[in-house]
Amino acid sequence: IMKSANRIIVVTEYMKKEYLNKYAFLDADKILVITNGFDEQSFDNIKPIKYDKFTIVYTGNVRLDRSSPQHFLEALNALIEKHPSIRNEIQVIFVGSFPDSCKKIVEKLNLTDIIQIKGQLSNKESLSHIINASVLLILITFSKSSQSAMGTKIFEYLRVKRWILALVPTDGSVANLINSINAGIVVEPMNIKSIKDSIYELYLRYKQGIRPDYDNSL
Repeated sequence: IMKSANRIIVVTEYMKKEYLNKYAFLDADKILVITNGFDEQSFDNIKPIKYDKFTIVYTGNVRLDRSSPQHFLEALNALIEKHPSIRNEIQVIFVGSFPDSCKKIVEKLNLTDIIQIKGQLSNKESLSHIINASVLLILITFSKSSQSAMGTKIFEYLRVKRWILALVPTDGSVANLINSINAGIVVEPMNIKSIKDSIYELYLRYKQGIRPDYDNSL
């Protein structure tokens, strides 16, 4: 099929490189990169939720094999142990399905007063949670496709221009995009110390009123 195709469309530059490495007969000019995006009309008539705490929001279904929150939760617990006063100033909201096994981790780490699990919501309800968030969280654990993964969510995040904490492969497409426009902090998804330090850095930016100023006109 690819030999006979006039054009091949992929959604990231990393995916294009994968195709060129895998299929030696392909010409680079034959592969077009058209990234995912978002529907601007989805933001019409949304009533943003207001927060009175440092608020980290994650939208999307949590899956242990692709988007495990375990190391993030462990890092959050470590941060609170080091800075106990933060406990009353922080909340983390998960919008989307959240497995029972992850709920048990929340309970084990004594984070039930900090973690809010909203479950499945409509797209507009989901967007209403991200507009005023202090930080937007991306979770991509290591898998065969993790380096090339870049879904619609990141573009919705960039649209509202909030700091992004991306726990993703640091040589992947999401990391490259965030770093290229200085939209937040990228951390290896299993590096608990670096995740802890990054949460604290973003908390300090929140306390100091340092807002994102990146160009989101991609």
